[in-house]
Amino acid sequence: DQEPLLDITGSALRGKPNTRPSTTITSPSTSSTISTTTTAAPSTLELSCVPVYFIRSIRMHLTTQSRLVNESLLAEMLVEGRLLDHFKALRSLLLLHDAHFARALTTNLFGKLEPNSCPATLLVPSRLNNILYKSVAESCWSSSSQADNLSFAITNIPPAFSHNSSVVDCLELRYRVTWPHNLVLDDSTLASYSRVWSFLASLHHVIWASDNLFIHISFL
Repeated sequence: DQEPLLDITGSALRGKPNTRPSTTITSPSTSSTISTTTTAAPSTLELSCVPVYFIRSIRMHLTTQSRLVNESLLAEMLVEGRLLDHFKALRSLLLLHDAHFARALTTNLFGKLEPNSCPATLLVPSRLNNILYKSVAESCWSSSSQADNLSFAITNIPPAFSHNSSVVDCLELRYRVTWPHNLVLDDSTLASYSRVWSFLASLHHVIWASDNLFIHISFL
């Protein structure tokens, strides 16, 4: 217990017998000095310190390497990969923060898909893609590459539309990303954005229907 800490560390990490300080013996008959060094096996205390010092010796290096890797990946995704551009596109397009796109999509989607028509003839990919492309072209995202990641997905096709159902109940606006952006924007995150779009699109449908009702009443 009286050994210095540095001595314990060296003994534990080397796994060798600890070297005791040298002692000097002077022979009175020959008047010569003899230096001797004694060795002893590591004590139980020294051996018990091996895991502690081993963990401490590698923890600092692993922490430093992990921090450097994380900073490099973050810089690669934010700067080189332009991850923030995807978040801006999600906010403007799926969260309908862009008023021009929201207005164009509402008019093109609800104005052309008549409630009295057959859903099977309306909910076709080519027609929905034309509506989406036209809505994007009327917004400030017409020249953005992020707009190409948008697509409509048909979730179900009812036999007929009713007053309690809407075309929004049959569609989802989806956004796709590739690696390495899908490490952050995974499928569950993008699905949450799509569900928010469905809710916001339902509100815009109500506003669009109210505007049409007001216009028809004003002509009476």
